[in-house]
Amino acid sequence: GGSDEEAEMPLSKLAKQRERLQQEIAALEESNIGDRPWMLKGETNVKSRPFNSLLEAEMQFEHAQKVAPAVTEEATEEIEVM
Repeated sequence: GGSDEEAEMPLSKLAKQRERLQQEIAALEESNIGDRPWMLKGETNVKSRPFNSLLEAEMQFEHAQKVAPAVTEEATEEIEVM
C-alpha cells in the first residue's frame, strides 16, 4: 500500500521540522502537567507547603513605584522658576 512507500522515503525538511516541533510540544506539555513546587502553584496555604519553607524560598516580585527624579541644579532651577 501507500503507507509502505511513505515509510521508506526520506523525510523532507518540512516534515523533519514538524516532527521536531511535535516532540518539543510533547515535552513542554509533559513538563506543564508534572508536579510543581508549592511556590509555583499559585495561591497556597500553610497545609500545602513544608514547615518554614517560606523562610528558605527566594521570592522575586516587582514594585509598581515611580523612580524618584534626579535632583540636579537644572531641575532645581526649573522648580524655582515656576
